[in-house]
Amino acid sequence: HAHAISRDIYVRDCVFDRNYRQGFSLISVVNLLVERTVFSNTNGTNPQAGVDLEPDFPAHQLTNVTFRDCSYTGNAGSGFRTCLNALNASTHPISILFSGGLVRNNTVMETVAGSSGHSVGASYFRPGLRGEVTYENIAVSDCAAAGLKVLYKAADSPQLTFRNVSLANVGWADRVVPDPTPGPDPYRVTSPAILQVSLSRPWPSYSET
Repeated sequence: HAHAISRDIYVRDCVFDRNYRQGFSLISVVNLLVERTVFSNTNGTNPQAGVDLEPDFPAHQLTNVTFRDCSYTGNAGSGFRTCLNALNASTHPISILFSGGLVRNNTVMETVAGSSGHSVGASYFRPGLRGEVTYENIAVSDCAAAGLKVLYKAADSPQLTFRNVSLANVGWADRVVPDPTPGPDPYRVTSPAILQVSLSRPWPSYSET
């Protein structure tokens, strides 16, 4: 059924390797715990992410979703991405936690529909959507494009928190193609997010020529 919701799922000590479109796609679930699992070498059709949270309808839920101490490595797209463009103010409040783990060597440089080409991504938080998304105790490294990317987050949308997230050797590509589209709605208002990161390299400097 298009609006069916999975419930009470536990994944532990598994390997999702060399899948074609996604390592792991999550559409709608209540109570999901994924622990000590590897999502690696996804390569084929976009988005090619290790993990992709991608609901299809406003009635879908992402409630009590936890990924703990997992590894997201060598994927042709993002390590993991949270793309919530199908959700809106009518959706049940979301609650998503990525805690612990390694995000490394996810290397695509192009931005595809505003969602690929970075290690950790959160996009399309629409106005009125409720809940919270937290990333904590995560090491992000060796990514050609952005280590973290937040795109199209409305001011009155879920709280987005990055806590104790380290970035090392990210954004080193000679050229990153920008997103050519303005997004699904005419807004680009970003509410303050809680951001606590450490960098192993200085912020780049820019000059006009």
